[in-house]
Amino acid sequence: MAAREPSQGSLVCVEWDLENLHLFNRDTLCARLKSDEAASFAGDLGVAPEFFFHLAWKGVNGAGRRDVAIQNANVLWAVDAVRVAAALGCRRFIDAGSIMEREVHYEATAPGLRPAPPSIYSAAKLSSHMMAETVAAELGIDFAWAMVTNAYGVGDPRFLTT
Repeated sequence: MAAREPSQGSLVCVEWDLENLHLFNRDTLCARLKSDEAASFAGDLGVAPEFFFHLAWKGVNGAGRRDVAIQNANVLWAVDAVRVAAALGCRRFIDAGSIMEREVHYEATAPGLRPAPPSIYSAAKLSSHMMAETVAAELGIDFAWAMVTNAYGVGDPRFLTT
């Protein structure tokens, strides 16, 4: 976790690198962030953050979309992020969803349809949405779920270079 000072205004960006999460025991890290480290960080800021944006997700394309372990880890980290936001004194948690949530719901409820393997990602997004929102309500944090549609990037077969 690293804090970056803004060049203007009062925005402070705290970055977590999903590629290095394996270096941490998630229970220990979350416990530390929920207690002393979070309080210390909030104190260093001088004020409790107003918003917490959670935009990280691993396995958004390719084989990662079908990897149950990766997608379950994403759900746990999203819920942990809500807890960290509460420990920091944030008032609002903003998370990024996917249009795929609607597709998996349709696949699961439409007669005769069976979910496709990439639906593991979709189901994890839906689960993350419900769990994070429930935990936010329990902790008294406003929750917003932004549904991102048609995003693409490196590693996506639709990646556009021009």
